[in-house]
Amino acid sequence: MLNFRQRLNRPQKNHPRSQLFGEAILLAAVWLLLVVMFLLAGYKDSPKLQRYQLELASYTDGVTKPKLLSQTCGDDIVSTLYTHRNDSHFTPLTACPPLGSSGLNRTALDHLNQLQSALATTWQTQQRNQRQTDLVANETETYLASDRLGSRKDWLHLDDQGQLDSLTQLMRLSPDKLDSASYTLSLLAVADGNRKFPYNRLFANQPAVAKLFNQAANEVASIYDANNNQAKAKQANDLLPLVGSPKQLGMLSQVMIWSWVAFGLLALSRRYHPLQTVGFALVAWGLVLAGVSHGVILPMMVGVTVFCVGVLFSVLMIFAPMRRWMAAHPDNRQLLSSVLIYPLFVGFVTFGLMVLFDLSTRSYLSLRYIFLNHFKDVFWCFVFISLARPVSSLVSLALKNWVANNLLHSGFGNVKSAVTHARIWLVAFAVGYLGLAVLIHSDSAKVAELAKIWLMVFLGVFLAINQRGLINQLFFRSKKMTLLLAFAVVIPFIALAIANEKGTMLVMLFVFTFLVGVALSNKIFQMGGRGYILGVLSSTAILLMLMMVLVNLSGFDDRTAERVNAWVNPFVATNDQMAILHWFRESVPLLGYGFGDIPWCGYRLAGCQGVPLQMQSDYTITSVMAVTGMGASVVLMAVYFGWLSLIASRQMAYASEQIKSRVLSGGYFLLAWVILLWVVLTVFQALVTISGNLGILPLTGVTLPFLSYGTSNLWLNTIMLSLALFQPKLMLGENQ
Repeated sequence: MLNFRQRLNRPQKNHPRSQLFGEAILLAAVWLLLVVMFLLAGYKDSPKLQRYQLELASYTDGVTKPKLLSQTCGDDIVSTLYTHRNDSHFTPLTACPPLGSSGLNRTALDHLNQLQSALATTWQTQQRNQRQTDLVANETETYLASDRLGSRKDWLHLDDQGQLDSLTQLMRLSPDKLDSASYTLSLLAVADGNRKFPYNRLFANQPAVAKLFNQAANEVASIYDANNNQAKAKQANDLLPLVGSPKQLGMLSQVMIWSWVAFGLLALSRRYHPLQTVGFALVAWGLVLAGVSHGVILPMMVGVTVFCVGVLFSVLMIFAPMRRWMAAHPDNRQLLSSVLIYPLFVGFVTFGLMVLFDLSTRSYLSLRYIFLNHFKDVFWCFVFISLARPVSSLVSLALKNWVANNLLHSGFGNVKSAVTHARIWLVAFAVGYLGLAVLIHSDSAKVAELAKIWLMVFLGVFLAINQRGLINQLFFRSKKMTLLLAFAVVIPFIALAIANEKGTMLVMLFVFTFLVGVALSNKIFQMGGRGYILGVLSSTAILLMLMMVLVNLSGFDDRTAERVNAWVNPFVATNDQMAILHWFRESVPLLGYGFGDIPWCGYRLAGCQGVPLQMQSDYTITSVMAVTGMGASVVLMAVYFGWLSLIASRQMAYASEQIKSRVLSGGYFLLAWVILLWVVLTVFQALVTISGNLGILPLTGVTLPFLSYGTSNLWLNTIMLSLALFQPKLMLGENQ
């Protein structure tokens, strides 16, 4: 124990500056490699990036979506009409009483006239420029290496003035021949560009009128979409260069600044109280927002406001009351992470962003802004990382007081009132969580991340209490512990079943299998045998059984059956994504294509049959292989899993039963178990998605953590990594 303590503390106690210097050197080396890869891509002079430049000229300047329908009739008007679609007595006026007031027709028609005028003005401008610049709905006529674009008249049905012919015909309709309420309601929907509005139901006896309303709504919506895309194109185009302009830095230069700011804040966290760290972070990120990243992340004034709040907060720390409060609430944590953890986090996240950048510029047209969305997510990830110390302090305390204490009181308490209180809290947790899963079941990604959080927290508490007795609980030798295990495992599986998220369910089954194997190994080892052999064999057997069950039960779900069939027979299955991935990998050179030269869709955008549409999420490892080649990808993944193992190894000592009594009071003992489970989940999630890409397992739809596109997954993993950066000191003897 003493040797462990000395080994743990010596590097930080004796050589804090050398550790900081080592982290800085490694971070600089990571950025040198990333910048070289970006420069070798030759984006600067490439015609590959012209999709953003061509999209900058909008033909509807000054026209925005008015939202007349929701403002007049509420957000539920469409669902209300659908619910009462078979009720002949339910009229539009019943659904929306304000339709009876005067002036609504005029409001909608005025907006549509404004839209027509804007179209005519821009049409004349484009005629003079002799160029069409819309890339929204005309994908088949767009070429990657030229600026040839099809005529807007081919898909928008414009007249000679460049105006929508459908709107012209709509304005010529005689309201006297139509139901007044239906006409007004439909006009409002067209002005909003509402494609899903039930025009056919309102004009069931007049199909020609219904068709006209549908066509006009679709074309108006296309114009609004083009306007939104123009704003995105402006942001994306500004981020394309490495350096950019004095007013707008490029993508990679901004991420570089964020990473160094977060590194500096982490360094300050070693010397100051967590509350002081919050003030430093507000000042630093306010300056970043105001001076560097205001063009995409948030407006400049928000950055100025955050900076001012940070300065005020930091000044308050000087006064005696705050100093006394900080002295009374010390934090027994210092940054003890390996010099590898933060720099490699920066490397993996930025490399994933660069892959998305390449996909955005030269793959499916619908993916042209995914790097822009991911760019914003990466910023907030660095903000979370910089607040690692105060966040880890709060989370560890919350785990102990809100979760562990309630679990312990509910199962092992002797005071009846405390037991009742704890059980109420646990029931509220479960009901609230499952209710949220039902509410957001259509967003399976968010349900999956919530399920991971639940499993990590409650299973972590179970393992912290009963580290070596997992296998015993499977045989129901302890009713209380068995109930705790069921509470931790069953509820997230119910949530995943509600969202039909089988990929994450499979990952959790693998994790549980791994834990069973470890428990068996430990049990047999205690009995004097070679436990690890039985543990490995049992885990392998359970995994094979899971695969057999998956294949045999796939017929109960069409989606699962389709993916299993694509796995078993990739070249004859209806779903040909596995076969496409195979042939794409076969085409990759030994050293990879490198950024800027990957033929995602061939060198022509039309048809875009080179790769599946989910390359940014499900198939990220195939994208990595395309960039670096097979050999370098293996090395990169080895570093990736080694990095995760390093994070876990830094937590193992704090999860040890030998020091439970020393750190349990601060809550970090429980947090260490949560972090360990997160690492196990992350490892298996990565293994599942890699195996799916290689055809070893069926495609599951799960992402590659830190490298794939996906907001909720990236945020959760970043938050968990930030919790792993700070660890408590272990003090013995006179320092105890």
